Amino acid sequence: MVRAMITQNLNRVSEVPTIDLWNALIRKAVNDGYFYKTVSLYRQMKQNGVKPNKLTFPFVAKACAKLLDIRQSLIIHAHILKSPFSCNAFVGTAVIDMYVKCDYLECACNVFDKMPNRDVALWNVMLLGFAQSGSVDRFFCLFRQMRHEGMTPDSVSIIGLTQTVAELENAFW
Repeated sequence: MVRAMITQNLNRVSEVPTIDLWNALIRKAVNDGYFYKTVSLYRQMKQNGVKPNKLTFPFVAKACAKLLDIRQSLIIHAHILKSPFSCNAFVGTAVIDMYVKCDYLECACNVFDKMPNRDVALWNVMLLGFAQSGSVDRFFCLFRQMRHEGMTPDSVSIIGLTQTVAELENAFW
């Protein structure tokens, strides 16, 4: 049923190629777990001459993260760098999360370091990446930096802190 709906809507999109229609299809595909289809729709959109916007990239980044596809992740990130959205916090958070989930923490750190305006979500995705990978020292270093730069941790930050402390506790037992 979902495939039929996507196919039917794809035919409509081909007739009226607007970014809003493409984003709706891409969002539906990724939210329904059709990650390969998400990437395929993104490619089709670009082939039809429709430029992605700041809403498109996070959906596609999520699909790449779910697929653990570092090759496609690097391609999507290259497209983002060529777009006007490379410094957008929403897009940046999605890219960092994509790299974290693909276990490419250095790429995630590079994106994080280049973001001019870091909101708490951006800090959290990087902190959770360190926590989940067991990079305890890097987690605490970044957590201190977050506080030093005046950012107030939220509940997600505290979850990362709790995870990291638990990791430390397990190391000693």
